[in-house]
Parts: sequence; C-alpha cells; structure tokens
Amino acid sequence: MIRPLLVWTAAALLAGCAGVSRPATPGEVRARLPALEARAAASPGDAAALRELGRAYARLGDLDRAADVLDRAERASPGDAATAYARGLVDEARGRPALALARYRTTGGAGPYGPLLAGRRARLEAQRTRAEVDSLLDAERYPTVGDDAAVVFPLRFRGDPALRPLARGLTALLAEDVGALGLRVVGAGRVQATLDTLGLGPDDVDADRARRLARVLQGDHVVLGSVDAAGDSLRAEAALWEWDAAPAPVPAEAAGALDDLFQVEAALVDAFAERAGVALSDAERDRLAQPPTRSVAAFVQYGRGLAEEDAGRYAEAAALYDEAARLDPAFRQAADRAAVARTLEAASGDVDVALAAVDRLGPSVGAVRLVGQRLTHANQALGVHTPAPGGERVPTAEVPLTPPSDPLPLPPAPPGRNQTPR
Repeated sequence: MIRPLLVWTAAALLAGCAGVSRPATPGEVRARLPALEARAAASPGDAAALRELGRAYARLGDLDRAADVLDRAERASPGDAATAYARGLVDEARGRPALALARYRTTGGAGPYGPLLAGRRARLEAQRTRAEVDSLLDAERYPTVGDDAAVVFPLRFRGDPALRPLARGLTALLAEDVGALGLRVVGAGRVQATLDTLGLGPDDVDADRARRLARVLQGDHVVLGSVDAAGDSLRAEAALWEWDAAPAPVPAEAAGALDDLFQVEAALVDAFAERAGVALSDAERDRLAQPPTRSVAAFVQYGRGLAEEDAGRYAEAAALYDEAARLDPAFRQAADRAAVARTLEAASGDVDVALAAVDRLGPSVGAVRLVGQRLTHANQALGVHTPAPGGERVPTAEVPLTPPSDPLPLPPAPPGRNQTPR
C-alpha cells in the first residue's frame, strides 16, 4: 500500500489527456468575436456565453470590456470557477493582484479549473510573500505570531550528493505529519519564498535564525533538522519546539537502512508526539507506517521534482515525477504530481498564456477528487490546506504579514534588506 495523497484526476488536467486542444491564436479569437458577441446579445443571461466573450476580449487586450462582460457572467452564475479564473486574470492584467488573489482563494477548486486556480494562486502567493518579507525587514519589526502554527524548515543534508533530494522529500513528509500533532503548518511556498528573498539555503538556518524567521512567518513552533545518507544507511535528527524556548531542545534521532527511510521519518514524528504529550491515533500510526513508494530511487527523483517545483520550474518537475513513476509504477502520487506540475506550468505563466491555457482543456475533462488524509506538495506550497486533528484536511486563510504598531524588543530585530539574519 502507499500513503494516500490528494489526487488530481488525470482527466482533469491540461496535459497528458485525450482530446486536448491547442490554444486559439489571437487571429482565430478575433475571427470568432462577432459570433461570440451575437450569442451574448441573444442570451444576455447566459453565463457561459458571457464568459467566452469576456475571455475573448481579454485575449485581445480589451481589458475594460472583458471586466464588464465577466462581471455580468459572475452575476449570472455566482461562484463559477471558469469565470472567476478569467476575471482574476483580467485583474492581474490591470495591475490588481490582490483582487485576483482574493478571487482565486475564495472560488471552489473542484473540476478542471481547480489546478488552473491553484497555479495562479501559487504565482501570486510567492510574489506577495516576497514583498511582505521585504517590508518587514525594512521596518525591522515582527508580525503577530499565530497560535499553534509550525514552520518546517528544509532539512539540511550531509552525505552522498546523489541522495540530497531525499532531504527535500522527507521535509515534505515531515511537514505533513506534524499536522497529526494538532499544529497548522505554514505553507512550504511561504517558507521557500522567505528563504529565497534572504538568499538563504538549508545550511544557513541554525536554531537562532530559525526562531527569528519563524516569527516573520507567523509561526510559534519551529521544526529544524538534518539528514545524513550515504551508502546503505540513513540517519536523521530533528527538533520541534516553541520559538521562544531557549535553548533549543536536543533533537530527536532515528537511523536505519536507506530502504527504511520512511520508518526513520515516522520515528521522528513519534518522538515529537511523545515530547509534546500527544497520543497519536491508531489511524495516524497506520498512515505513518505506509510508505508512499518502496523504491528509494523513485523517491530521490520525486524529491528532485519537489525542488524544481519550489523554484517554479514546473516542466522540469513534471519530467522528474514521470521518472519517479517509471521507476515505481505503484508510486501513484508521482504520476499525479507530474500531471499537476504540467497544469501549473500552463497556468502560472504570464496572463495571456494563462488565458490561452483554457483552450487546452479537452472535451473529456473530468472532476477533481479528494482522497485520503495526506497533503500533496502542491497544496502545501500554496498554504491553502492545513492538517486538522483526526487526519482531515481543511481550508485555512492566509493572514497577511502585517507589522505591529510598535517594535518588539525580543527576539533581536531582523536585519536590514542588505543583510541576512545571523
């Protein structure tokens, strides 16, 4: 068996499915415009007709007309994901990313537009996080810390360079499993965007720096650790603690054969639970005992894919997930992540490319379904799903990083923009 993950039905994705269409060229859109205008005029309450007309105006750069027609489509069919996607893109093109992000966040993600909306959210969330981190560092102030929110920093790696991607994959699993302890997990995308803004890698984050960065990210708990893998053996250590604890606790340690890497990760979570006084349910223990793949080589490729996805290189990520699935055909989530990455690639480019991506949706598009209790890296990157006690994943709203009215004396204020925390 494999660990269950959030699965995007393959038919719901833009690439790799039968009947996929090519995007219409601007000339083709212009040629269809009179027919679209006539259809909308004949049926002024037809949301689909208005949506297609609005998309056409947007593709041709007539943003004011596009916004007006798409607003009418939204009134005719409130909550329609296809209309919200097109209207959000128009907001982006008009220089209103906050309005676009609000649309992408509040619109349901079921159906073929779920991955498209996710792609746009990912793009705007990363941009917003970088801007907020810059603002906080300029102000040299910390935002208000959230309750029971954990920031899981990328695990440091030592050992065989060929096995380095294991650290990225295990970081993702560790972040998901911390949710079993009743903590919300700050989205990995926000963590990575913050580190990118400061020019920091995993090896640059020690306990003191992790505390301060956790505060910037509004987390009151820190997870920090390392992985050492070489030959046929693996050793990992990690600590989970509240940011204001000093000194940081002695990390939990686990070791085993390389083939036992998932048992090693589960042992760390067990140690976290014991120290926190949390009793894991039988269902959670069963879940932890089920590895996502039996192939270390496949998980290495999966970890490489996650790293490429972190960097926004979705096409490269998809190729690596494909390789992971080839190495282990039972590694279901690798194939699913490949399809998601291709969708994100289509939806996360500039506005015109994202608008044209809709044309790739074929006639056989299916629904998106949620299964099991594990988060995928996609949702983790967006920060829009968090684990709840009992295993169910529920939506949560991101809180903007707003500096308080007065500087906080402790811990030491973060450095200016041209420095990194010590």
